[in-house]
Amino acid sequence: MKKTIKDWLGKSENTIIRYKYQTRITINSYFAYDKLVHNTLTKEKSFLIGQKITDAKADNLDMTIAAGIGLLTGMIDVLWVGEFSLAEAQTIGRNQVNQFVIKVAQFKGYSGNNLEGAIIHLEKKYPNPSDRLIGKFGGTLQHHLRDFSHHLSPIGLIFSILTQFTGEGYGTDVTGKFVHYKIENSVAFGRNFEEKIFMGVINWIFHLVSDMAGSSQSAGQGTGIPGVIVSLLKEASTLPIVKDLKMKYKDQDIGLSLWISKLFNGTAFHHTSHKDVVRLDLRTEIGILNFVAKQSMPVIVNQCLVRAFYLVTRLIKEINSNDINSISKLSNLNPEKFMPRNNRSLARMITISSGVFTVVDTADAVVRAALKNPINKIYFAKHVVVRINFVGIANLAIALSNDGNYIMLDLKENFHNFQLRYSKIKQSLLSIIKKRFKWRLFV
Repeated sequence: MKKTIKDWLGKSENTIIRYKYQTRITINSYFAYDKLVHNTLTKEKSFLIGQKITDAKADNLDMTIAAGIGLLTGMIDVLWVGEFSLAEAQTIGRNQVNQFVIKVAQFKGYSGNNLEGAIIHLEKKYPNPSDRLIGKFGGTLQHHLRDFSHHLSPIGLIFSILTQFTGEGYGTDVTGKFVHYKIENSVAFGRNFEEKIFMGVINWIFHLVSDMAGSSQSAGQGTGIPGVIVSLLKEASTLPIVKDLKMKYKDQDIGLSLWISKLFNGTAFHHTSHKDVVRLDLRTEIGILNFVAKQSMPVIVNQCLVRAFYLVTRLIKEINSNDINSISKLSNLNPEKFMPRNNRSLARMITISSGVFTVVDTADAVVRAALKNPINKIYFAKHVVVRINFVGIANLAIALSNDGNYIMLDLKENFHNFQLRYSKIKQSLLSIIKKRFKWRLFV
């Protein structure tokens, strides 16, 4: 209540004292409420961001079991997978291809059990017209690579059919340039449209089978056919934007096409004689796939164990929470609460198990490499690489991506909710401050 007071002795002092007292209360009260707002918002922020993320994360038991599974499967990888070797991959691939060629030849009427005879049987039964261009495409050593109709790829199939209709063979010359040559006097051409398609597809398939194990003169050991990877690289090397690329080979830079040729004939890799040459043909690619499959086994076991644990524990919780005491009540269960898929807790468990797996695998590779080559950094790195489980690394990358997506979604949602709550709290407190604490000057 405002009131006018006339001057009297001591009036000014009293007025000043009352003014300071009232001001101090107002300021202290304001800062008290400001502190209250800060504390409230801090707790609210912690609750908003902390509560949901904590609830969504795996609990301590989940993370402990996940780490244990990662350790177990990591030891399986260390003791069972072993070191990658191209020479071993080539040997595995050759054995599998040799058996495959014999079985296919027997399926197509071959009565023997000999690889050389199986190759001859398939070559006669399913000829390839481009075989008349062996000299044009680099002889017996290179024509399977340079002649595109000998490629086990979609492009190889297309050129096989195209050859039937044009009477020409397509591939590259020694420099990697795309070329085509006329095929003379071949009986491997179809006489009508249906025969051309049949021979361009069926003959192509079975002729490649006869060539994949080498020629009949060097069955199982000679030049096979390029695998899918090398075929695609060779085909891509003829493109304008690719053909001028240079690759490092020993102390010189060579063209991409020439480098691919060295991969195929084995001179790109270190060897001491023709007996230990490793050719990157279909057989070696098959051997590499075998090793990738071997690397995949402990990774698959890792995934299965984590998901099985998640399924069992969540199913038990769901049964208990719904008071399921008979089979007839199983329909009351919610599969989304226990199925091991699309779940943030599961994503965190897989990240932990995959991370521990990769740590164990990498530590083993580093220790073994250090024992073999502690000084030479190049050989040290080489021995680390050949023991690393790259399937496990890919699995960890996927796990981190999945887990990261869940974290980002939660943080975005919580930040949005925090902004809304902060705005409401701020408006409410400002309203209270305006109503209760007004600056007053008593005079």
